[in-house]
Amino acid sequence: MSEATLSRHIKSLEEQLGLPLFERASNKLVLTEEGAHLREYANRIMDAANRFNFEASCHVQTPRETVRMAVSEGFSVGAFPPILCLCRELFPNTTIEILVTDDAVDVHRGDADLVFNTFCPLDTSLQSNLVIENEVGAFASFDYLRRHGEPQNALDLKRHTLIGGLHSREIVRAFDSLGYGFGDAAFRIRCDNRALAWLFVRSGLGIGFINIDAGDSAPNVKRILSEYSVRKEIWLTASASLSPDSPAGRIFGHLSDTFGPQSKPS
Repeated sequence: MSEATLSRHIKSLEEQLGLPLFERASNKLVLTEEGAHLREYANRIMDAANRFNFEASCHVQTPRETVRMAVSEGFSVGAFPPILCLCRELFPNTTIEILVTDDAVDVHRGDADLVFNTFCPLDTSLQSNLVIENEVGAFASFDYLRRHGEPQNALDLKRHTLIGGLHSREIVRAFDSLGYGFGDAAFRIRCDNRALAWLFVRSGLGIGFINIDAGDSAPNVKRILSEYSVRKEIWLTASASLSPDSPAGRIFGHLSDTFGPQSKPS
């Protein structure tokens, strides 16, 4: 607004409150002590108004709005379900399609609107925010541990049935990074479907690896080898041209804000 309009609004507010909010000197406006005190409450009012508008916009949607999310096999079994629950609470009228794949996903081609990656894309036509630091640990069922004993260190794993990927070498590389060169031969059950592999673990077939929060909340399984812990970053990615007012744009913005965004380095 113009300076004259702004001055008129300030003067009107001061008259309504019966308080001087600004001191006028040398063509400058400086908050008075009363004005500085009231600004704290004004900020709260603005925050509440913005929150009100956001919550209202979450529900003003048409039933046909659809957002497609692409997630990796491992992330879909571990940390993704709580994120999906949050999206359903905030955007109940949006249909969410889940594409589970470990292959590259092209948002420009329309493969998905939002992609959860384990890396920060360098493509400047994309926008990315770090939303989760995913921590993976080793788990086994109580039944398996009763029958085979609990390994006391990583080297003990060689005499146990390990469950890993068929084509994915993610777990093998994780052990390599910790100084244990097991190789593919150490994994007696191999399956790239992470949900099925986790079912094998819960059924007592062997020792497997999953997001620690998901594993700790599962019944009848126990985390073993607490020194085994691999952290993975999860980045939420979308097209840089994604409108913030679109269904996907609103979800992208809210997840980025909720989980402590870290903007992609330029």
